[in-house]
Amino acid sequence: MNEKIRRRLASIIVIIMLGVTFFGLVRFFGGPLYDCVMGDCGKQALPLGAAYAHQFLGWQTSVLVVWSVGLFSLWLLRDKRNKK
Repeated sequence: MNEKIRRRLASIIVIIMLGVTFFGLVRFFGGPLYDCVMGDCGKQALPLGAAYAHQFLGWQTSVLVVWSVGLFSLWLLRDKRNKK
């Protein structure tokens, strides 16, 4: 594969990985969630709805999948020549 294409693909993969991460950090500022007496609570100990908790768990799963696939893809795209 051409070096130019390899670098562009790697850049796109990194942008996607960081985009998914920062989206969740902005959207779910109350995370991580934990169980409390009133249901699911965030950092501020405020009760959050079931829909919010479901969305948070979906984002958490997507981060796991995107980062796993992204890191594996970057490993495959690495330059295999020995640089000394």
